[in-house]
Amino acid sequence: MNRIIKKHLTNLEEHLAKEKQNLLDSLERVYTKHFQTEKYLIADEEHKEFQRWFIKETLWTLHYQKLIEPLEKRINNIKWNFGSLKNKKGKITPAMIIRAKEYPIESLLEVNRAGYAKCFNHEDKKPSMYCKGNFAYCFVCSKHWDTIQILIDRDKKSFNEAVKKLI
Repeated sequence: MNRIIKKHLTNLEEHLAKEKQNLLDSLERVYTKHFQTEKYLIADEEHKEFQRWFIKETLWTLHYQKLIEPLEKRINNIKWNFGSLKNKKGKITPAMIIRAKEYPIESLLEVNRAGYAKCFNHEDKKPSMYCKGNFAYCFVCSKHWDTIQILIDRDKKSFNEAVKKLI
């Protein structure tokens, strides 16, 4: 699995490098063509500088937004997710956080059939905290929690301890 991801990532990075080189080549061709025009040759230095800037920005924006930016985002996303597969020294990974947030909230709180529980943030005689979809909201104190935040606030755990307990 790791070799497949690395190979895919390498291919994407090579494609990105090619696209960047294509952009530079296009820029050079346009510059060369433009600099040979009569309008450019008779323009003063301020106008020449503006023309060079305008061509560069136009090409970069068009090319960058269509090809390079999506590739860079995809590569960064793969690196982020791939990094989460290598759990070094017990660090919390994005995958672990997702699993912790998927932990059933009903296992942490006593939720009645209507979906309400007593709020642990204040004295509650009747349930005032609505629980649905692994989130809880208290109508009295106007606070909301997910499964990780419940352990942090109720049990006074750190973020890392809460995530590790839930997975």
